[in-house]
Amino acid sequence: MVGDISVILQERFKGLKICEPPASLKGILTIKAAKAADYLAIARCLKEEFGFEYLDFLTAVDWKGGVDPRGFIVEQNPNPLLPDRPAFEIIVEKPAAGFPYRETFEIIVLMSNWKDKAKFCLRLEIPRVCPGGVPLRPAPQSFGGGDNAGGIGRSASGTESGPEALAAPSAPSLTSVWKTADWQEREVYDLMGIVFEGHPNLKKILTPEFIQGHPLRKDYVHIKDKYD
Repeated sequence: MVGDISVILQERFKGLKICEPPASLKGILTIKAAKAADYLAIARCLKEEFGFEYLDFLTAVDWKGGVDPRGFIVEQNPNPLLPDRPAFEIIVEKPAAGFPYRETFEIIVLMSNWKDKAKFCLRLEIPRVCPGGVPLRPAPQSFGGGDNAGGIGRSASGTESGPEALAAPSAPSLTSVWKTADWQEREVYDLMGIVFEGHPNLKKILTPEFIQGHPLRKDYVHIKDKYD
């Protein structure tokens, strides 16, 4: 069944790629959309035409090289309750030689067809900076709270981002296909800074408002806050 679906999708969406191991997800048939414009259409097709009604998870990978060590707290002992605690060592792995690091993020979507006991994986690679994308500051937040707290295109004062705002990586939201994509896309937005266009309520979901930036990005740099 799943193999037949991949053939149909390749005919319908030009440039779609079938991922071979190790790029495939644990033996699950994995396809990579050629462009963001196809991503939403493929997901809708898989659900409505082929019965993949359950969204297992939606996550993202940052394919940039090594992790920026400035993203770690560097104080020797940040815990005031344990004043005699010895200093800890921050170990930052060096980029692996020959690995195809690149300036992209990749969205990974796993879905299930319970009736036919089948799983399918959809992937989409997007550039770290999208020309003409949604403006987004490195630290989107609103200390005033409310529904717009931590939302896209917001500065610390809650106003719209100005010309200095970055063009954030972006992709279509899958909330119109699976409602459960809502919180999962908010998590990816919060931790990676990927904007999901068409999301009904895209704002922080895991990190507190005073945290600036997106902590799971490889280029994340910790900015001291009121708790440092």
